[in-house]
Amino acid sequence: MLRKIIWGFMFIAIMTVLLPGTARVAWAQTGGIEGDVKGIDGQPLVGVEVQIDRTDIKQHFQTKTDKKGHYFHAGLPSGMYRLSLWQDGKQITYHDSVRVSVGEPTRHDIDIKADQEALQKSMPKEVKEQQEKIEKEKKKIGDMKKHYDDGNTLFASKQFEQALAEFKTASEMDPSQYVIFARIAETEEQLKQYDEAITNYQKAITTLEPQAEQKADLKQTLADYYNNFGGMLAKGGKPKDAMEAYKKAVALFPAKAGMYYFNLGVVLTNSRAPLEDRLGAFKQAIDADPNNANAYFLYGQTLSEKMTFAPDGKISAPPEMFVALNKYLELEPQGKYAQGAKDLMAATGQTVQTSYGTKKEPKKPKK
Repeated sequence: MLRKIIWGFMFIAIMTVLLPGTARVAWAQTGGIEGDVKGIDGQPLVGVEVQIDRTDIKQHFQTKTDKKGHYFHAGLPSGMYRLSLWQDGKQITYHDSVRVSVGEPTRHDIDIKADQEALQKSMPKEVKEQQEKIEKEKKKIGDMKKHYDDGNTLFASKQFEQALAEFKTASEMDPSQYVIFARIAETEEQLKQYDEAITNYQKAITTLEPQAEQKADLKQTLADYYNNFGGMLAKGGKPKDAMEAYKKAVALFPAKAGMYYFNLGVVLTNSRAPLEDRLGAFKQAIDADPNNANAYFLYGQTLSEKMTFAPDGKISAPPEMFVALNKYLELEPQGKYAQGAKDLMAATGQTVQTSYGTKKEPKKPKK
């Protein structure tokens, strides 16, 4: 009996010695890492993701900084690690060759400002100069955009003198922006500075043309620029140059030929160009866009110049005139030229042939 009791005590004693030993062996196989993270302003970075990647064996762990900018991760196998910080899906810094040892957590703080300063010091001179050039260019673009945006705001509130100053400052910062020269020209047009507007719109076109050759989607923009340029040339007393501008617009983007030919016809009319030139422009506008109501009216009005007067006072007009005016009334029965179209036909003894826009008298009930 005594022997059994002694063996029992021996067994318990052995177990008591082994259990603590087993626990220490398991703990000794792992370690951890912790530290504080500071941003570029020296303040704690809260809620940033800390990715912990083992470099000798492929293993990945991650954690986040707390409200004090502190991070902690336990249970890491001993080895070499790469620590990287991520914010909004972008890596903001990283540290290579971080050793994690067994036992107590390894302390590794991260200071982004210090990281950037160290990077600048270690950077080759050529790379540093290139980076400084890029940063300078970014600032320049930002300043240019601010002047451009301010100019647009002033233009919208009809403060044209102030807008012009902002646009000119923006163009000096980046002379490759065709849209800025166009805005300068449009502002000068509002100020009735037509010669200056023509010069700057020509700059816009000259700047845009080589880009349009490289990018097909810019051809429409270039065509619209020529269209606007034509209007400025007309206002500046250069109708022949305006005609060439509209023709270039048509050649560049035929899909909008209806509008370009119509504008050409208006310029020719305002400059008292020969009758056949004016008729040709409006006819081309109609052919390109059969739903251009105003083109029908101006075509019909221009044809009215071919009316003849007999000795008995009877007026004779080309049949195409009535067709054009009726088509206008069909498309725009309540349009701004509707009464003019009706008066012109009435002067020749013609009546409106279209039923569009006319009200029928209600039938009287039978008694």
